Amino acid sequence: DSKLTFDAITTLRGELDSKLTFDAITTLRGELMFFKDRFYMRTNSFYPEVELNFISVFWPQVPNGLQAAYEIADRDEVRFFKGNKYWAVRGQDVLYGYPKDIHRSFGFPSTVKNIDAAVFEEDTGKTYFFVAHECWRYDEYKQSMDTGYPKMIAEEFPGIGNKVDAVFQKDGFLY
Repeated sequence: DSKLTFDAITTLRGELDSKLTFDAITTLRGELMFFKDRFYMRTNSFYPEVELNFISVFWPQVPNGLQAAYEIADRDEVRFFKGNKYWAVRGQDVLYGYPKDIHRSFGFPSTVKNIDAAVFEEDTGKTYFFVAHECWRYDEYKQSMDTGYPKMIAEEFPGIGNKVDAVFQKDGFLY
């Protein structure tokens, strides 16, 4: 069903009033996108209203229940992760050849079953992948994992704890 029902909106807004965690957060062409179950919420500094809709309305080929997402703005590309697969999109279009396998594309060992969170660091060209209590660093330009990884999240990012559910970069800072 591609129509957003009153009950669905009420349910999600009710969850927002509690201690909600998001499945994934990313930027998309300057807007913030929050993902929860089968919904996305989009914020834009030019509009006061938050857009709430089904993921399937914007990206019919992308599954619900996303686990991680990140944007590479200079490529105008967002990557969505669920299980051992990922989808690359440009605007509303899924790029040709996707979904792809995270093990073949990024070099994760078979013990990595899914990505919990991911973020692209614009200044370095590196993507951090958070998996359980570890983080991996991937060089987007060399297309390889950096040596010395994985590292414990608490070691690489002191003070944030040992588990990351969702992360994004805005104005040079990670949130």
